[in-house]
Amino acid sequence: DTRDPDQDGLSNYEEIVVQGTDPENPDSDGDGSGDGLELAEGSDPNEPGSFPTRLLTISEATNGSVDGAGTYQLATNATLEANPDPGYLFSGWTGDAAGDNNPLVLSMVADQSVGALFEQDQRDPDGDGLSNYEELVVHGTDPDNPDSDGDGFDDGLELGFGSDPGDEASIPVTLDPETASADPLDDVLGFAVNVPEGIAWNAASLADWLTITDGASGTGPGTVNYTVSRNSSTEEREAQIQIRPAGENI
Repeated sequence: DTRDPDQDGLSNYEEIVVQGTDPENPDSDGDGSGDGLELAEGSDPNEPGSFPTRLLTISEATNGSVDGAGTYQLATNATLEANPDPGYLFSGWTGDAAGDNNPLVLSMVADQSVGALFEQDQRDPDGDGLSNYEELVVHGTDPDNPDSDGDGFDDGLELGFGSDPGDEASIPVTLDPETASADPLDDVLGFAVNVPEGIAWNAASLADWLTITDGASGTGPGTVNYTVSRNSSTEEREAQIQIRPAGENI
């Protein structure tokens, strides 16, 4: 009997006599794959756990990972999801997939190999002048906080002036020179205050024999000039002039 009433590609003779399958049901074991297809693929049309499969391979990714690799029943769907590392964004699929939809659904009609591309995240949600990539990968700062260390100075500004945006004690203020030796008979000296534009600061002498004569305050880069009064003692003496930028007592 060469008839095929269930149209699964097998005759009644093949179904009843040879394979023992149901000639009135194209999928005798109910596993979603037709009897004729299963025999062509080498699986058992009478065993629900035996069906044709296809392999989805994921290429090794850099700066991220991809979920979804595995063995799938033929003609079923596989879902791929790209997961960028911190500081990166998913930019597109390679191999047997295309575009940048994420997640991505693939029909497993054949073995497939897919890869993913990831790029540096150039967004700057906190507006500190540093991209998410720079904050998370390069500097270890908080991409959602413009002042990661809470010292009153934005992360980008600190890096531009050579201070550490992750260290509250490191601020973008330098003095040049930081130390000086004075003539014991009296002297007139000065130093440069290197601060970012727009940052206000004040200078204060911490000794009565150091007198600020010019530059007791300023905004942005400036200079402090001071006099050192005569030392009538034979002992060396030491004192400081303190710079207080942006309300900080440094």
